[in-house]
Amino acid sequence: IAKKMKQLGYEFITCMGGDGKDALKVVQEFNKNPKLKALITTDKINYGQNIQSARIVIEWDKPIKPAITMQRAGRAYRSGQDHDVHVYSFVTKGTVEEIIYKQWEAKKDLIEKVIESLGDESCDINLDQIVSEMESTIMKEFEKEK
Repeated sequence: IAKKMKQLGYEFITCMGGDGKDALKVVQEFNKNPKLKALITTDKINYGQNIQSARIVIEWDKPIKPAITMQRAGRAYRSGQDHDVHVYSFVTKGTVEEIIYKQWEAKKDLIEKVIESLGDESCDINLDQIVSEMESTIMKEFEKEK
């Protein structure tokens, strides 16, 4: 990624595990230097870091837990963010990564349905129905894969 950014003439900063850089200082530099068009990093820049000058988050690896994707996007979508934040995830078809992504989608859908049902008076009935529907959907996906 860094090589391509350099070829295109974009200024960027990197922060990877084992590079000896202080993650907080890298984030501060990215946030204050408008010439920097990209921050290329791993999860070394993690929880609690504010990168509200970023407008695009690209996930090269899709985590199993939906909360991690939400947290990654949340680093950019903080108080002080003046723009929409766009999150892109790349998933390779026909790989284990695709299976993980499908599981991720199912978990995310389940979480959203459960949260929506909490305001309903018949919450317990809705939760049973939601879980049953999700099990059915997952089983259909596995049947397709046979």
